[in-house]
Amino acid sequence: IAPVVGFGLTDIAGRIALTGARADVDLQSAFEGGGRVAVSGPVVLTGDQLASLQLDLDRLRVTDPSLYQTQLDGALTIDGPLAGGARIAGRIDVGETEVRIPSGGGQGSAGLPEITHIGEPAAVRATRDRAGLLDRNGSGAGSGPVYTLDLSVNAPNRIFVRGRGLDAELGGSLRLLGTTRDVAPDGRLDLIRGRLDILGQRLQMTSGSVQLTGALDPEIQLVAETQVDDVDVEIRVEGVASNPQVTFESRPELPQDEVLARLLFGRGIETLSPFQIARLAGAVATLGSSGGGILGGARAGAGLADLDVTSSEDGGTAVRAGAYLSENLYTDVTVDTEGGTEVQLNLDLSKSLTVRGRTSSTGDSGLGIFFERDY
Repeated sequence: IAPVVGFGLTDIAGRIALTGARADVDLQSAFEGGGRVAVSGPVVLTGDQLASLQLDLDRLRVTDPSLYQTQLDGALTIDGPLAGGARIAGRIDVGETEVRIPSGGGQGSAGLPEITHIGEPAAVRATRDRAGLLDRNGSGAGSGPVYTLDLSVNAPNRIFVRGRGLDAELGGSLRLLGTTRDVAPDGRLDLIRGRLDILGQRLQMTSGSVQLTGALDPEIQLVAETQVDDVDVEIRVEGVASNPQVTFESRPELPQDEVLARLLFGRGIETLSPFQIARLAGAVATLGSSGGGILGGARAGAGLADLDVTSSEDGGTAVRAGAYLSENLYTDVTVDTEGGTEVQLNLDLSKSLTVRGRTSSTGDSGLGIFFERDY
């Protein structure tokens, strides 16, 4: 089971009934990262080990500490020879997922030189294999079994992309094709809500997507907009998730340093003092840093989907906390320093139809039905 799923077993229970060269399997397994997998069905113990297995995933946790963590449920089938060539198909439902945008290495990072391993222990080689460090195109190609894939992945919401000032929630679906050795994902996640904290400014995301087309390192395209005096500023986060690029555009078109100066100080770079120019350079340097900071730690500790501190036009402060009450019901509560409270509810009736309601301590309330469809 472990080679199929790609995790180490911590516990296994159940039974295997033998009838001649056939084994009827009924097992439940726990894995190192958390969650369980139940496996049932017949396996022929001779030849290529033909099998017809059913796999049920129950809150299986998958994580790469530097990039993501997620929880999976679903029902899969494995049909064909377990010695290699079997087909893995079915549905995977993705629970709350966090994709971390790592700090950029940029020009200052250097890769490890090529290392030749002499007398490498099997455990070390297995670790390098899981990390994708083995040369699969040369003589070091793995000799383990390879299975074809046809999986539908459902991730309607709670896919959070965080780091470098970005905090966005996305949802969508995709398919995993190819093989277990060369996975070929195809699908797209679209922006549900999000914001970008950059250069001391809070910007709401206006559009965005995460596209997977043949590689597990997705293409990110997120856009936030604001207006500074008579200049419309657009901040774009684009590129692969492992190394996205932040760019600034404006209407009318201005050089990026001029756009940054207007965004940070509200005026042109030629009017800045030496101290302000130094601050501008420091702000640009922070674009390469990641991490959730104090708010990120508080949000994770409280189990919230969103936690934010905002400022009103009159200088007041408000705290907003958001969470999912169920799979399709999202709420956020905003409390300001004056004691005012506002509660908003989003109920997703379908992929296109949403009911939104709000009420506040001042008696202001509203209810609306919204239809959205992408073409």
